[in-house]
Amino acid sequence: MTVESASFVSGLVPAYPPGSDSISEGDDHLRLIKSVLQGTFPNANAAMNGIHTGTSEPTSTTAGQLWFDTTLNVLKIRNEADGAWVTLGASPVTDFKILGSNTVGWIPPTADGSPNQFLTTDGSGNLDWASAAGDELPSQTGHSGKYLTTNGTSASWASTATSGFYATMSNGTLADGSEVKQAFDTDTGTGFDLNTEYDTSLYRFTPTNAGYYFITHTISVNSVLSVSQYGKVLQAQIWKDGAKTYESVGIKFPYNGNNEMTSSVTAIAYSDGTDYWEPYAYQNCGSTVATVGGSSSRFMAIRVA
Repeated sequence: MTVESASFVSGLVPAYPPGSDSISEGDDHLRLIKSVLQGTFPNANAAMNGIHTGTSEPTSTTAGQLWFDTTLNVLKIRNEADGAWVTLGASPVTDFKILGSNTVGWIPPTADGSPNQFLTTDGSGNLDWASAAGDELPSQTGHSGKYLTTNGTSASWASTATSGFYATMSNGTLADGSEVKQAFDTDTGTGFDLNTEYDTSLYRFTPTNAGYYFITHTISVNSVLSVSQYGKVLQAQIWKDGAKTYESVGIKFPYNGNNEMTSSVTAIAYSDGTDYWEPYAYQNCGSTVATVGGSSSRFMAIRVA
């Protein structure tokens, strides 16, 4: 009896059965072939495609069929409509080669790179990891909402929140003959403080973002009837780091008049991130005058560059 024992196709003996075998063993061979085919292709519940190898495509095709094109050394698959071949993005002849077309491909590195490195090519199809040469971006951690800027040498993050404030004060007094810091103690309501940089106790603005600022101080007072000579003035001032830096032209008090008068000084000045700015006023009418608060007197700044 020459019926072999096999579970898969590889176990079948091509020489069996010999012509001398009994015809009665034919059904045993048929059952064995069925069993081997089902064991070898257990999921074959539909048509299966083999891999065609050759310089030209197979004459009979089906969707999903594979063809190793030995002319171009690329692996192709038949598209779903069975109307064209699609080249797979990996080379069947070079390990891990990534294909961009039938004739262009790249071999990636065999090891992972370091953090923040990027892939570069040598122009011959080989990829490798490389580090940026001084022009890399700074870390993004902790810089949400900021924008990228450069000083011409290196890049850094800058805040999109513009430094600035607007402060007002209540009615008060301004003594005669002295440069007096004005008590702008309110930055709410009509006022604001974008980065919490204005101190309503010290009446001081300390912007932490270096740059150029548009700064304005306006002071209003009520003149007094006791002014009996000309040449008496009201002057608004802006002090930087404890020293008078900008001052307005003196606004002259009216002779023996009881009017509201205003003096204002404006500057565009550079602040280095530690400088502080304060509002001062001066008058020499000969007596203390009443300052006018609310919207009549104000101290404000905004970053412009």
